[in-house]
Amino acid sequence: MPHAKTQRRKGVGTALRAVRMCVPAFFAPLRLCVRFFLCLLAAGIMTGCIPASVPRTPGVSGHVYDARTMKPVAGAVVTFENDRKVATKTNAKGAFELPPHQKFGLKPILPFDELPCRTLILVMHEGYHDYSSWVWLIKPTNGMRLALESQASPHSN
Repeated sequence: MPHAKTQRRKGVGTALRAVRMCVPAFFAPLRLCVRFFLCLLAAGIMTGCIPASVPRTPGVSGHVYDARTMKPVAGAVVTFENDRKVATKTNAKGAFELPPHQKFGLKPILPFDELPCRTLILVMHEGYHDYSSWVWLIKPTNGMRLALESQASPHSN
């Protein structure tokens, strides 16, 4: 009888070994992907960059007004030069708000928080000259006051 128990245990052990052999083969592509990602991460760190969410456009809010009359300009389109998909129109009080947008990319490892990068904010409205102003990407800009110059000549009153 002891011989039969030993055979049964061998049978169970053989089955477990077979399962162990199948599982690593099943996960081999996953292990390869993990190794590839770790190699990319190491290469990025060695170059001074890490994969991270980086700002594409900062958060910007403020008011648009007529430079001559100082009245708010409603319906002006406010957007960024580097991302025209992010746009809004001013309300009846000339107020606008553009939320920040992030993208996935390589972020430099620096002893300070962010690289001081800038982008242009553009304001357009029919009857006015287009307006542009630089904004920093590193933090939201609130309370901007943007003055639009009328296209009408000053002597046309």
